[in-house]
Amino acid sequence: MLLSALFKNNSYKIIFNKIYSYYLKENKTNKEIQSYDNRFYTAYEEICKIKPTKSDQKVIVKVSQDCDGIDILEVTLNCDGENFACDFVPWKEVLGCKLEKENCTTAEALAHIFWEMTFYGFSAKQVEDQSKELQEQIKDIEEGKEDLIEIKDIKKFLEELDGGGE
Repeated sequence: MLLSALFKNNSYKIIFNKIYSYYLKENKTNKEIQSYDNRFYTAYEEICKIKPTKSDQKVIVKVSQDCDGIDILEVTLNCDGENFACDFVPWKEVLGCKLEKENCTTAEALAHIFWEMTFYGFSAKQVEDQSKELQEQIKDIEEGKEDLIEIKDIKKFLEELDGGGE
């Protein structure tokens, strides 16, 4: 079943409750959680209206635990045997994928996918705009329009930055 159908067939509240328990419960105020709920609901409504682009790709959600019992989550888009992040992939493409999950329920998998899809915006347009902005920054770097700092020089740069404000 495609992700678009899975989102439509699963209750928003169940999906949001999973998002809450994994991502919001420990570090957000009630007001922030309410704001997230409103934004996620708007995104969910948009997702349910999108006509997906059919694909042979799949979204893989794996949940495992480290040696301390803390969940390790992996959400990847599998394309021709290679895994990629799906946070900048157009929503209609993600929704056209099938789901493969390991050690989680469908609702949990959808919550993790939803979190990834909305990481840079709560609408397909916002995510697309953020992607374009990032692509422009990459282009500027490649064309030498941006001054870059090597990792080994960051400490010196930050010290100069702190000292420059006095």
